[in-house]
Amino acid sequence: MGENLISVIIPTYNRGHMIHVSIESVINQSYKNLELIIVDDNSEDNTKEIVEEYMKKDKRIKYIKHDVNKGGAAARNTGIFNATGDYIAFLDSDDEWYPKKLEKQIKVIQENNNIDLVFTAYKVMEKYSNKLIGYHKIKKNYRLSQLYKNNFLGSTSSLLIKKQKLIEVNGFDDKLKSCQDWDLYLKCCDSSNFYVIDEPLLTQYYHGNRISNNNDAIIQGHKAIIKKILRILQRKKYPKMETNMILSELYLRMSKLYFKNNNFEQGKRFLFISMKLYPLNIKTLFYVINSLFGKKVFMYIYNKYNKVCQDLSFVFKK
Repeated sequence: MGENLISVIIPTYNRGHMIHVSIESVINQSYKNLELIIVDDNSEDNTKEIVEEYMKKDKRIKYIKHDVNKGGAAARNTGIFNATGDYIAFLDSDDEWYPKKLEKQIKVIQENNNIDLVFTAYKVMEKYSNKLIGYHKIKKNYRLSQLYKNNFLGSTSSLLIKKQKLIEVNGFDDKLKSCQDWDLYLKCCDSSNFYVIDEPLLTQYYHGNRISNNNDAIIQGHKAIIKKILRILQRKKYPKMETNMILSELYLRMSKLYFKNNNFEQGKRFLFISMKLYPLNIKTLFYVINSLFGKKVFMYIYNKYNKVCQDLSFVFKK
């Protein structure tokens, strides 16, 4: 392949027991012209010792440790600041790349000068049981407006991006409790083209201590991202009807997060905000009608409905 250096950034915190899988999936890439920057967000376990053993064997690995815990977004920004490559890829310290991931992504960018970001599909598995949960795939007929409704692009572990683009948008917003990846995509895709390789090139593992399992953090992140999206829509002078449709979807997402947190009253409140913004939102109307039967009946129907949706999603994504 080409001569472009890729800087791979792994942010980590107390993952000494599992980071070896991520590291090995990087150093075993078919694309060899890379540097691996591991940013330790002040771990209290044996992460440093594990990384140092790999550094003895591979000179492409660099290790940086924060003096205090700053969060994943700040760790990624530290990596960006210390990167020397023209391109940057991120990998969570509990995920794993397939051997040709970077090779296939850099080929897309090298052959298309107008592409700044390349994503891939990926497999989602339960960490300790190795149970296949499903696949994250992205439909080819995506539109930028879809990104205002949800982060359909998914994990940063699938992303390869030009470093200059990250510098232009000031990297990740480390003030966000969650949704930092969604926020980054909104900033980048506003002025850049992206491409999706419709092939799983990594495995994302789910387990108990991922930020994606911290529902309180997710709620706070969504509140902040909704404000940001509203400012984007106002800046772009979106028509009121389309703005309301987008906001209706976002508030529906908020209601589901509260229901997941077993906060029925707050969930119901956001449901009615969603319906007020766009009364023709069928999904919102379905939930609103069921909420009128009270918490016990609603939560039973809600959980059953979502399980069916997840099962069907798994069948069609296989």
